[in-house]
Amino acid sequence: MLKIVNLQNPLVIVLVIVILVIGVVFFIYSQAQKKMTEPKPSNYELCRNEEINQPSYYPVNQTLSSSLYQPVSEWIGRLIEPPKEERTTDDSVFLEVYHAAAEYQHLVGQIVTLGWTKDVPGIQAG
Repeated sequence: MLKIVNLQNPLVIVLVIVILVIGVVFFIYSQAQKKMTEPKPSNYELCRNEEINQPSYYPVNQTLSSSLYQPVSEWIGRLIEPPKEERTTDDSVFLEVYHAAAEYQHLVGQIVTLGWTKDVPGIQAG
């Protein structure tokens, strides 16, 4: 026969409270374990994924006043390392051309391949 528990009994009340406390502690512990096992992104990954660190954040479509801006060299640009699957054995990289010599003005704003030459003495890869 099923016996009904007397809820007036202090021992029953203490037992219910203890069971609830154990359940809450177990829940908090399992949540903490879950947080500890989830991989946390490194500072490098977080920084790398920021919009300001993406090449597309800095567009070439800028107009600079020639009276205020004087280029420091004939060739100015941004070096872009190719993705691993596009790399070649000649150690070439991409260059987004910001400023070029007069005869190469058509390259401004384009991404070109920049590599070592073997034809000119003194400008060879070591």
